[in-house]
Amino acid sequence: MTFLALLALVSSAAPEAGTHADALAAFHALTTEQVEARPAASAPTGKGWTKVDASQKVKSASFGHRTTLLVGAKAFYVEYGKSTNAPAKTFGPFELAAKKPAEPCGDHLCPEGQVCCNHSCGICTPPGGMCIQEFCAPKTTDAGR
Repeated sequence: MTFLALLALVSSAAPEAGTHADALAAFHALTTEQVEARPAASAPTGKGWTKVDASQKVKSASFGHRTTLLVGAKAFYVEYGKSTNAPAKTFGPFELAAKKPAEPCGDHLCPEGQVCCNHSCGICTPPGGMCIQEFCAPKTTDAGR
């Protein structure tokens, strides 16, 4: 099997790497009440689901449980592992937020993770980044004279 064929096989079997970060961000945005309001009969199984450790780091694990996210392409489940005072439980599914479309900025689109800070000049920056606040005249062509 060639390297490219192997890479394609691995890529198709697991969600993209960004999905793990998206699932962690979505999970951390939920309250305990929101998670526990969606009990699931069982955790999903099969290809297409990967486990991501979302456990909080604590000094004593004797009272805590391990928290695992089961991440798919469009959703994730939350698994609370067995602890000293509670059985294991699964919650979900929770939808992964759809990626925002690229933001128009002047005569182009901002790359993912950036926002348009100056439409007339077409300048994109990370959110909250520094940006010049000047007006840039529209581009003209010789045909317009």
